[in-house]
Amino acid sequence: MKVARVLLIVTLLIILVGGVAKIAEASENKLEGIISDQNGSPISGVKVNIWDGKVLRQTVSDLTGKYSVSGITPRTFFAVRLTRNDCETVRMERMLFPEKENLLLTAEFLNLAVKSDFTVRVPSNPSTGYSWTVLLNTPSNILNFSKKAMEEEKKKTENENHTLGRGGYELWEFNTQRAGKASLLLGYFRSWEKPISPIRYHICSVVVK
Repeated sequence: MKVARVLLIVTLLIILVGGVAKIAEASENKLEGIISDQNGSPISGVKVNIWDGKVLRQTVSDLTGKYSVSGITPRTFFAVRLTRNDCETVRMERMLFPEKENLLLTAEFLNLAVKSDFTVRVPSNPSTGYSWTVLLNTPSNILNFSKKAMEEEKKKTENENHTLGRGGYELWEFNTQRAGKASLLLGYFRSWEKPISPIRYHICSVVVK
């Protein structure tokens, strides 16, 4: 009887610990995103390294281009390095994890010719107060910003006359000035909130030949 009681207690403890672990895992804030090429096709096998000054978190994008890491402390600065199978790498530093929600970090790898135009298309909903801003464009003599436009979502709602709050996409147009490699970083945040803390980032790694 004593042995059976001990086994029962051990079993209950294992179940309890496992349940607590699953709850803790579910409550952890996540950094996730999709990595694609210039045609919008997902890129698998991209090595994702996240360094927050204490812990290096590593993962790899799956067949759909998706990746995810968890456990980053809110309001923590971190650096990210993305490396393709062909060894093309892009690194960004001093990115900030949000205080109360998950962070979406998307990326795309582009290969372009000199004197060509390209558009960065990122989801946006101006009615929320959020908008995209270029946080980094380096080196500055390779990519030249041309213009920005808003593309409304084409999907119709049940009431076609009710368009308040409908999202869409911000279209950021650039042109390539010379051969080289450039890194472009956009952030999605409310400009009046200080300190600035994007809830989305978008990285463009651009090789111009």
